[in-house]
Amino acid sequence: SLFLQLMTFHAYTDLKIVIYTKNSQMWDYLKVLPHCWDNQKTSRYFATNLDELNTISIDIEKTFDARVLDDESVQEEDDGTNRANQESYKLYKPYYLIFTDDINSIRNVSLIKKVLKYKKNLGFSVLMLNDRLSTLPGETNTFVNVEEDKSVYMTNDISEDNQVQFQADILSDIDIYECAQRLANIPINVEKAKYELPTSLSFLEMYGVGNVNQL
Repeated sequence: SLFLQLMTFHAYTDLKIVIYTKNSQMWDYLKVLPHCWDNQKTSRYFATNLDELNTISIDIEKTFDARVLDDESVQEEDDGTNRANQESYKLYKPYYLIFTDDINSIRNVSLIKKVLKYKKNLGFSVLMLNDRLSTLPGETNTFVNVEEDKSVYMTNDISEDNQVQFQADILSDIDIYECAQRLANIPINVEKAKYELPTSLSFLEMYGVGNVNQL
């Protein structure tokens, strides 16, 4: 139901879901989900081994690095306001949600290490499905325990006073694969980036002139 809500309330231009799984059959429906593709539909963010993950994470890691540089430059020019306390992730689109059911296999992947290490949310999160809290990375700061009768949400201060109980929506009568297919057939007009680099520049364009007499 979590992925159903994500795909329902977030357009695939605003949210990208990156999958690394050891159980491809369980998450097979996500292969057709438009949120798991880049906007050009040339790269699918679904990996079942480290080689595949390293390949698809190349461009995604460049995006993360660019956001880090942007954040660090803003901190240098800070006029005294504490941007770290603001919801910084809202400044960036798309949001990248990295989901894995095998965090131990990918915890040393460069992109994963960078996202976990950086203190601020720059529009990147790692969602881990795991049986034991003790094997999660030390940087994990939010935990959700889902059970049929009672579920619990808690932060890294795992105490009884810091737990929020809720009733999880466990849906067994919805064909989520069909939902993903229907979404894949709904086109969204993706505007080109405002500052997209041109594919080529002429000699005169490099100098900002229209003819040789202006050089």
